[in-house]
Amino acid sequence: MYSPSSTRAKGFVYSCLALCFLALAAYKAYFLAFTHDESLSYLDYVIGRNSWEVISFAHNASANNHPLNSLLMKGCNTLFGAAEWALRLPNLLAGALFAYALWRLLQALPRLSLPLFFLGGSWLLGQAYFNDFFSLARGYGLSYGFFLLAFAQLFLLKSSLKGLAAALLLACLSVYANFSQLVPLLALLASYTLYQLLFGPNRKAHLFAQLGLMVLALLGLGAAIAGPISGLIERKELYFGGEKGLLQDTIGSLAKHQLQGLGLEQYSFLLCYAYPLLLLLGLLFLVLKRKENSPIYRLIFMSSLLLSLMSIGHILAHKLFGVRFLIDRTALIYLPFIQLLSFALFAALVQKWRLQSWLAGGFALLQLYIFAQSWQPHAFREWTYDQDNKAILAAVSELAQKEQKTYSLGTYWLNLPSFRYYQQRGCYPGIQLMNYRAEFDAQAHFDFYYIYAPYGYEALKQDYRPYQSFAEGQLFRHR
Repeated sequence: MYSPSSTRAKGFVYSCLALCFLALAAYKAYFLAFTHDESLSYLDYVIGRNSWEVISFAHNASANNHPLNSLLMKGCNTLFGAAEWALRLPNLLAGALFAYALWRLLQALPRLSLPLFFLGGSWLLGQAYFNDFFSLARGYGLSYGFFLLAFAQLFLLKSSLKGLAAALLLACLSVYANFSQLVPLLALLASYTLYQLLFGPNRKAHLFAQLGLMVLALLGLGAAIAGPISGLIERKELYFGGEKGLLQDTIGSLAKHQLQGLGLEQYSFLLCYAYPLLLLLGLLFLVLKRKENSPIYRLIFMSSLLLSLMSIGHILAHKLFGVRFLIDRTALIYLPFIQLLSFALFAALVQKWRLQSWLAGGFALLQLYIFAQSWQPHAFREWTYDQDNKAILAAVSELAQKEQKTYSLGTYWLNLPSFRYYQQRGCYPGIQLMNYRAEFDAQAHFDFYYIYAPYGYEALKQDYRPYQSFAEGQLFRHR
């Protein structure tokens, strides 16, 4: 057993990590411009529909409507106004839930040394791409925070039906925040049920009561989401995804984001094919240590089984219903459990090694270095094209007020929702946003035209002259 001072040291180290993680998320939530998808959520669902229309997906609501997030944004808009930080507050709080859930998981592994504890915290909290979603007004951060807390609750559960009910509520909320969590929810309940069958108390009545509670929760969730999901599947809008396969799309996109900050994306295939090997190692550990029902065994059991069942579920969903494989932001639900499984296997392997402290400390520092290289203070990785939006609007608005005029501003479809969000708030007076076609139209007549760099500038130069350059594009003024 470790001394109380060791426990306090772990608490202090983890608290510092978690506070840094939340401070960086809060920084982005407060300072960074509202993105394309956030702005569409605000315009279409916060002010464009009432709460019942959000819940029922009325008027062919798109997959951009993450219902729980839309409803919480509505509440924050009413209480605090439409500022970026206010609309992003629910996801920032979900980041705190995620950090708390991880603390509960690590604390339940009593044999972890301080360096291993530090590695576990930095390994899961120090993920730049993943952490972005706790700073965004989207359903992803909410779903990941609720889901890890549900996992922790089931992992720590003894035999309480009240505790199971709380875990089911959290898991259902994660699905209501983001429909792509449905397969992970089913996989989580299946892995927990199998663990209870193999290692739980041998009481049939209690097991049937647990199964009954799960069925009731799934029926309630199904009643809430069956209609919206069937409509989204019919329109092939359930979520953004790929068609190549689980390894290429889901694991491949995660591997690419993991290596992007280091400029090593070309080696992502190595991490891609390491995924089935990781699952195999987890299952092999379970077979070899089947008589050792320790906390770390339970963590490896639940995380390896969860990942395996999620993978099978997504493959079946694609084969049977044509549902696309998770990719990029929708695939992120795999990441914390891949990390938990790899960490638990590493900890189980090195706990008796004399060099474990050096190994764990070295890997933790390496992870923090990767985070420092990957974290982008001025942009969200999936929405880098939106990072200049406030500066663009400020440049035109300042000139309009100085000259006491109103200027028309045109832009490509990627940036327009964010521009409309700021126009709705009245942040940048003197700007008239013009209607536009989805295609790039160099012949359109605006006083100013902002164009995202990949779409090229040459077509504009006949009628427009460069006015101001930004990190991701160029603002032109009509000649």
